[in-house]
Formats: sequence, C-alpha cells, structure tokens
Amino acid sequence: MSHPRADIRAAIMAALAPLVPSPLAALQASRVYPFGADQFPAAAVFSPREPTQRLDVGGDIERQATFVILVTFSATEALEDEADDLALSIEQAMGADPRLDRTALDSWLSLTEIGLSGEGERQVAMLRLSYTVRYVTGASPG
Repeated sequence: MSHPRADIRAAIMAALAPLVPSPLAALQASRVYPFGADQFPAAAVFSPREPTQRLDVGGDIERQATFVILVTFSATEALEDEADDLALSIEQAMGADPRLDRTALDSWLSLTEIGLSGEGERQVAMLRLSYTVRYVTGASPG
C-alpha cells in the first residue's frame, strides 16, 4: 500500500499528462530531473512539505501538502509571456479536478514564481506553481 502522497502525485501526473508533448515536452514525478535543453519545456512534480494537524485524539490527521510543479524552459526575451502561457495550461489542467481523482478533499494554486537560473547565454527560465492539497488520513496513513 502506498502513502497517500504517492497517490496524489500520480493524480497530478495524470492531470498533466495530456500536456505532453505540447505545450510540455517532458514530465517527471521527481525533483531530480535529467532534462536537457532538447526536452524543454519540461515539468517535474514533487512535494517538499506537508504541515499536519490532528483532528481528534489518536485519530485522523488533516494534511495540507504542498505539491510543486516546476517547469524549466529556454530563457528568451518572451520569458514572461511563455511562462504565462505554460501557467495557463497547467492551471486549467489542475483546476479541472480539484479533488485530484478523489485522492484529496481539495486543492488550489497557492503560489506562482517565475525566475531564471544560470548566467549569460546559458540561462534557463523556471516557472514554479505550488499547489496546496488538503486530505485526511488516519493516525497511520495508508
């Protein structure tokens, strides 16, 4: 039996799968992604944090996991427009099913960041969409 986070990550991957090969060239369920420039734009899905709150003594736990969709793409003068176009596609895909195939009670976009990595001609643009995913487990998930 898998941890509920794994099921949620799989549901996010399924929601984003129709975006490959366009507008995304590659998609991976890991923050360790061996994408080359020939695979841009590429997206990685991962969960860096999950605050929890006990709902009752010895019982259920409410979890609010952050799932990040990190898109890397070639940095050009049209960076802002390209980031907005990618964000729109991802937000529409994620917004179509906030319950993520019934793995969550709710999910919502909680933060969008656009940035650059590298220097000079080797700059890579990054779009980071953070989603809060709320779900409940027993004291022992699974």
